[in-house]
Amino acid sequence: MVPYFGRHPCKMFIKGKSVRFGFKLWCLCSSNGYLFYSLLYAGAQDKKHSELGLDGGVVMSLLSVVEKPQNHQIFFDNFFSTFKLFGHTKQNVFFFATGTIRDNRTSRCPFLDNKKMEKTERDEFDAAYDANSKISFIRWNDNSVVTVGSNIYNIEPLTRVKRYNKKQLIETFIQQPYAISQYNKFMGGVDLHDNGIANYRSQILGKKWWWPIFCNALDSLVVNAWKIYNLVNKKSQVDFKSYIALRLLKTDANRVVRNVILYVLISMNCASITKATLWSLMLRSCAVDEEYVIVIQYISVQSVMFICIQVVS
Repeated sequence: MVPYFGRHPCKMFIKGKSVRFGFKLWCLCSSNGYLFYSLLYAGAQDKKHSELGLDGGVVMSLLSVVEKPQNHQIFFDNFFSTFKLFGHTKQNVFFFATGTIRDNRTSRCPFLDNKKMEKTERDEFDAAYDANSKISFIRWNDNSVVTVGSNIYNIEPLTRVKRYNKKQLIETFIQQPYAISQYNKFMGGVDLHDNGIANYRSQILGKKWWWPIFCNALDSLVVNAWKIYNLVNKKSQVDFKSYIALRLLKTDANRVVRNVILYVLISMNCASITKATLWSLMLRSCAVDEEYVIVIQYISVQSVMFICIQVVS
């Protein structure tokens, strides 16, 4: 969600969210929180998929940018999951998909219902497999009953997870189906990216409706660059943003681009940059650092921009 409190047809209200008012973005992210693609939700103006509806149509729109589907696995929550979506991704676009699914979307799958499953022992599970579409549904009793669908994983091999036993007052190991363990392992990339933006969100006021979306895009660029940087060198998010601001001040890059990004970074209240340091750097003549080159790339793909910070030794 992009915070916005003005008037616009696309503004949403979602109860229970940390950001309740604003623009809703559909995002395709990696498991570590790197944003690949995003779409702005436009309400009733969004075109629905003829077979899959709105939720399945969003998934297919996000996956349209992937070049080699057979090399990827996708994970999504119960808002998108349907029996038709699992079959469509496997047969038509050759994606391996796994996700939690609501009870009324399992196409009347013949396994224990939620009420009966809640009365069973913890770690009990039930499963069903459709040989025609090659889709598995697994229902597992943990703290609550969870149902997962997949067109690639099944129950085996069973894994073990640690849970606290309230009766014995000790931690014990219980069995867990493999499909659920893989879902827990790789799910949550969108939340990680959203958390990275929310930690140091740009606080720049503007009167145009598109301004919050623009600032959110710049925040996404910095989070993506931070994710790439941490693959090689470990640095905290605030230190990384401070580092970018200092490097931009020392380069002779386009002043307009540099000042816009710098203004956004300063507005994030980077604690490690003092006013004295900023003024001293701004008064110095711009010089290119030989050890580091900041490459700024703007790619217009469905109104999403990317900044790639490449470190050259």
